[in-house]
Amino acid sequence: MALITEQERPAIEETRIEELFETISSLASTLKLAENLLEQETYDVAKETQKYLNDVRAAFKQAVDLEKLLNAERKQRSSAAAGYALDLGAARSQIGCRLAKLRVRKCCKGVS
Repeated sequence: MALITEQERPAIEETRIEELFETISSLASTLKLAENLLEQETYDVAKETQKYLNDVRAAFKQAVDLEKLLNAERKQRSSAAAGYALDLGAARSQIGCRLAKLRVRKCCKGVS
């Protein structure tokens, strides 16, 4: 029986993943601090803060997207580890049975 399993992908190191999650937390706290500074309504501070706030929001969005990607990869790895495999032997056998039924019915003369 020939089994095709998902090939092992280069896994991202767990320490790197933890660093990324810490970065996401840091970005969230920086974003909150910047919003508080923006509420001071001093024009110079508000203008500069708004610029940095936009940068932090963009970085935070990228970090959240990366987190979603990492979670999807973890889910895919766990399903592959749970025994997901394609059984080519069973598929070939099932196709053979269907072809045999067609031959018996003789409804399809061109079936080989």
